[in-house]
Amino acid sequence: ENVIVPLYNTSAKRKFISESAQFALPRLLLDSDEDMIKQLALMLGKADAHELISDGQNLSELLVHLILHSEDTRFENASKYLVREFNTRDYWTLYEANEWLLLSKLSICLGDEAKRHRAETGLRILCASKGKHSGKIQEITNKQLGNYLYSRFTWLTNRLEQELEQEALRMRVVKSYGVLLTLVRHEISSLQRQILGTLKRFLDFEDILVPACAVWSSFVESVPRDRLGSIVDEVVVYLIPHLSHAGVQKRINKTLKYLLVDCHTNVAGALRHLPQLPRGVAKEIRQHISRHQGPRISLSQRVQNTLLAAAHDNAEVQLAALTQLYSLLVSHEDEMCRLIREGDYVDSLIEDMLDTIIKAAKENTNVRVQEICAKCLGEIGAVDPGRLLHERIGLVHGNVVLADKDDGDADEQGEVLDQDEMARSILRGPLWKLHKSSDGKRFQLAGACIQELLQFCAERLLVTNLDAEVQKMKEKERKELVLSEFDPDMQVLFSSYLNRTLRINPHERKLAAPEGDELYTMAIEKSKTHDASIARNWLCLFARRLVESASPDLRGVVQCCIPVLHDWNS
Repeated sequence: ENVIVPLYNTSAKRKFISESAQFALPRLLLDSDEDMIKQLALMLGKADAHELISDGQNLSELLVHLILHSEDTRFENASKYLVREFNTRDYWTLYEANEWLLLSKLSICLGDEAKRHRAETGLRILCASKGKHSGKIQEITNKQLGNYLYSRFTWLTNRLEQELEQEALRMRVVKSYGVLLTLVRHEISSLQRQILGTLKRFLDFEDILVPACAVWSSFVESVPRDRLGSIVDEVVVYLIPHLSHAGVQKRINKTLKYLLVDCHTNVAGALRHLPQLPRGVAKEIRQHISRHQGPRISLSQRVQNTLLAAAHDNAEVQLAALTQLYSLLVSHEDEMCRLIREGDYVDSLIEDMLDTIIKAAKENTNVRVQEICAKCLGEIGAVDPGRLLHERIGLVHGNVVLADKDDGDADEQGEVLDQDEMARSILRGPLWKLHKSSDGKRFQLAGACIQELLQFCAERLLVTNLDAEVQKMKEKERKELVLSEFDPDMQVLFSSYLNRTLRINPHERKLAAPEGDELYTMAIEKSKTHDASIARNWLCLFARRLVESASPDLRGVVQCCIPVLHDWNS
């Protein structure tokens, strides 16, 4: 101060000290230099050290600095000083109070080799502060740490994905995510849909393609072998387009070999409807697939295999399969014409194609999928409805029903569902499909609704099930009882919401009031301009009216679904 400050006038002095404080304060804290910290506070016009340290995000920044840059002795001394300044019971209280900011900053440091060990220690401190292990960081097992991170996985993933927009941080983000997957490895089955969506997003950035493919490989090898069949289509479709990149071709082929050859017995059922593998795939893998599918597979069987893939829930898998189907239609035009024209009715293969294509176009909002569906229908041509043996998809008469026709929750004539049936139908139908989306925002909003509906169903059990055992259950146990009614795959994916850890922005819990009824007219008049804001406002108006007009019995269910209505493409 005596050397540098006199060179500046009074206003410049304050600015210099203020800008220097962010670098000086962490060092002073590491040295536990109480006198200099008090002096710095006075120079900045603060009442005392407590006010200086708690200003803005200073405390969380200081805690991160302590974790990453101090050995045990300095860490203990600095922590004791903070406990005295903040008059808290122990320093665990300070860490718990700043948990989410610390999680955000420490998770991104997992990808820095020099800081990884200290960052993981910081995560163990947070785990200890939440898990009643205060003072015993060394007693936190890897499984306990994994459970802690698992309960906050969705939030952590969203924070890391936000950092992808900063080019300088991308490499650290993808490496940090890889470490995070290692730490939650024992729960990876219930997170695999969300993980696939994040890993797919990594592939959009060429500058991190090499480490991204390394994380892909690690993820695939972490999934229990008996669960690989449920992700094989997506892994193949997501990775194959990047085989042309020389830097990752070897890594992708290694991943595909493990998945398709080494784990053959676990994925055999999915091999027959995989999209045709390009020449970039290693010869060993292509030969293995050929042997499994048969070297002289008929056109009919090839089409059937492609249709199985085209019925997949994932839009990217559908797109790859429908693109392959279009190629088959073009290259075998004469054979297709024969199947349509011969006999009193068109061949059942053509009917299966129409079913699959129309259903994909009807249920998918992905423009590329809809376009390839249109091209496929164009190649098939106009088929006389009188020569179709079965009723076509979408020609269901009677009242509109909430659930899918195949779900068995409602019949063709429509059925009024009570609030418990309605909640479960929404979980099994639209939310189940949205939850498997590779779009991060859509996944998050669907997860918010699943979280709310599970809570709703658990509370309803206290009203609808008067069994003494049920009445004694804790909230999580009642949610588990609700989940037991669903298919095993749904149980695995929905189980991550049992603890209700997904944070929902306040604005996503309600629908903002639109500008007025004129939006109905405006939406129609301006439809040709594809104005997204008009469509969004119109949908909000329509959704608000649905919520407001719902009967009192059903209003609670509808309220749980409000977050997903913010995604107007859903």
